[in-house]
Amino acid sequence: MQDVPMESRHKGGQVSRPDSHTPGEAFPREPGGSAAELIRLALRNLCHCMLIVDDQLSLVTCNALCGMTCRQSDRGIDLFRKVLSSECPHLRQRPEVLETRADMLEKTARRVLEGGHNEATLHFSCGEGERIIARNVIISALYHGGRIYAQVRFEDTSASEQALAISRQSEQQYTRLIENLPDCIVRFNEHLRIQYVSPNIYWLTGRRPEEFLNGPPESLISHPQSLLQFRQALETAAGENRTVEIELSLPLPVGARTINCRVVPERAAQGKMQTVLAVLRDISEHRRMESELRSLFTQIPVAMGVLDCVRDSFGQVVDFTVSRTNPAVQQHLGLLPQKIIGRSFMELVPDADPVWFNALRDVADTGAPREMEQYARRLERWLSVRIFRLNPDQVAAFATDVTARRVREQERASLAAALEQSEDGFLLLDANGSIQYANQAATQRYATDVQGQPVSSLLESPENTENLGRLAHALETEDSFIGIFHRQEVASRDKRTDEVKITPVRDAEGRVSGYAVMLRDITDQIRRQSQMQHVQKLESIGVLAGGIAHDFNNLLMTILGNTDLAMQELDPSAGVIGYLKEIEKASQHAADLCRQLLAYA
Repeated sequence: MQDVPMESRHKGGQVSRPDSHTPGEAFPREPGGSAAELIRLALRNLCHCMLIVDDQLSLVTCNALCGMTCRQSDRGIDLFRKVLSSECPHLRQRPEVLETRADMLEKTARRVLEGGHNEATLHFSCGEGERIIARNVIISALYHGGRIYAQVRFEDTSASEQALAISRQSEQQYTRLIENLPDCIVRFNEHLRIQYVSPNIYWLTGRRPEEFLNGPPESLISHPQSLLQFRQALETAAGENRTVEIELSLPLPVGARTINCRVVPERAAQGKMQTVLAVLRDISEHRRMESELRSLFTQIPVAMGVLDCVRDSFGQVVDFTVSRTNPAVQQHLGLLPQKIIGRSFMELVPDADPVWFNALRDVADTGAPREMEQYARRLERWLSVRIFRLNPDQVAAFATDVTARRVREQERASLAAALEQSEDGFLLLDANGSIQYANQAATQRYATDVQGQPVSSLLESPENTENLGRLAHALETEDSFIGIFHRQEVASRDKRTDEVKITPVRDAEGRVSGYAVMLRDITDQIRRQSQMQHVQKLESIGVLAGGIAHDFNNLLMTILGNTDLAMQELDPSAGVIGYLKEIEKASQHAADLCRQLLAYA
């Protein structure tokens, strides 16, 4: 609790005490009542606490609001101490303050009773907890029946002070609100002269508010066309007692700006126009964004449409009407805007799958956006659609033709199924050569989780050292690779041979994003090739043997023929005949061998 020191203030000039005073002169009589009765009546109905003391500071009377019990024997400082204790209960806890104020009251009352002043007012304020109590004590002279009395009136001004504080606080808050608003507020009087301009006018015009005071609208807006619009809005608002809203294009120091102007008439209780309020808001950025959105709506390569809700008498959505579309609707969906705008959804697609209408209705009812991908039978296309609510009566839909993507996905699914069923192993590597995908055959072949492993780790073997080096070089140079690698089958421990083909996979820009690896077991193929080669060798030998036998047989025929001729020319007893017979015998044996070779060939 904090006490503010008490001050005394004297009102009026000094007056002289009258030499004689006729009873009733100070209080004019009314028919049917004496002055004393009037005083008592006034005391009873007075809304302030009041007491009257005589020139000896003895209590004469007090009203009920004084709230104290005192006797006429109370005198001087004792009386005022009781009054203060009653009026300011918190002072009972502070006797030194109570004593000081009672003394000041007594001295002030004596000065009034001595005729020095007609009236004196003591101001003091007391803090009680969080509440501030402000009080005025007014002591005035009162003459009656030739005597002088002191009228002491206690006025509790706490309510008015509190109301004033609230009013000031509200005014400060209102001022801060006005100053911090993004809008500029201008008030015109009934003659359309400027009474008030909010501080942020500086950001629009580069001029301070005081430069506009008492000026005409021309001081605020100089552009002729905009000034004409502004004046008409002010006059219409003032004359027709209605709010007028206009949009002005103004060349300002900060550049050309678009200003939204809302003009509101302010009238007195009697209905007479007092002032006109103009609220100026810079909407240049808003208009720029609107323009960009319109441009985006027109140029975006996604089919867009706005649909208005059609409701029945119960407020339920029963249909939609196309109110706006962009050019992409024709480009991507083959629908002409002039043929669909204004038509209902049910009219355009009477045989549509119910899922389309249900999705639109759910978004209109709940406001929750919806995404879906569905086949449009009439368009014979797959559409990816996003629906959201613009307001309770409108929804917007974005549609993208995803038919090509769906076809690719189906092709990829078919390819994936084929790869999973293939007997050959298939791997997908990332750009670093790590395995990202392995089909079932590859997983079974290596009987391990190959995901994330480098492809070289699957092919490591002393027999594969040379080809592993070639493989590493191919990955470094982003080149294709074909090589033979040997492995041992996990289950049977048989030696197997794989043909490994690696092909780079490139993205749209031609960069290598990964590699496709085909693993084909060629063990049986190599075995068959070996057998074929053996057969081919045998066939070659047979052909060679047949040729040799044929030629050798011709030689033998010559030998046999000449031997026979020689034996015919010689004497049978000649010694050489035995040799010739041996030649003939050997030649016959050689001829038999030739026949065998020819039979093999």
